Amino acid sequence: MSERKAAQSDHSFSGAYSDLLGAAAAAAARAVDRLHQLRERFPASLPPPVVEQFDRTHADPAAERRAAIRLPGGPAAELSADGTGVVGAAVCDRSAGGLGLRVGAYFRPGSMALVRLAATDGAWLAVQVRHARPDRDGWVVGCAFVADRPAV
Repeated sequence: MSERKAAQSDHSFSGAYSDLLGAAAAAAARAVDRLHQLRERFPASLPPPVVEQFDRTHADPAAERRAAIRLPGGPAAELSADGTGVVGAAVCDRSAGGLGLRVGAYFRPGSMALVRLAATDGAWLAVQVRHARPDRDGWVVGCAFVADRPAV
């Protein structure tokens, strides 16, 4: 292929890519607008923090570090470092990638643990503790799923 034809091919590819990105941005803007409409119509069904996350991500995608939207609360849970010593946990927030749990015991960041959610019919799921910070009633522990993920 001549250099001229290669340059033309690259130019048409970049033009098609730009068109595709523009169409994707327009679709994202319509989706965010639709979420606002649904929030106005069904305020109890779409928590404000979820809409705010979409707004932030849409306004400045490069600034958003999260890979998935975080939802507040969730089912009751239990957390265990070894499967025998079990600590009750309250789900602070959840996403497709993990959970934030309020627990009464410290779990070391980087360690592996098991979590059982009331919504998973007793199945233990493997997680890695990513961070732990003191809270008024114990600790808030951020856990990332490392195996099968539950529906959120």
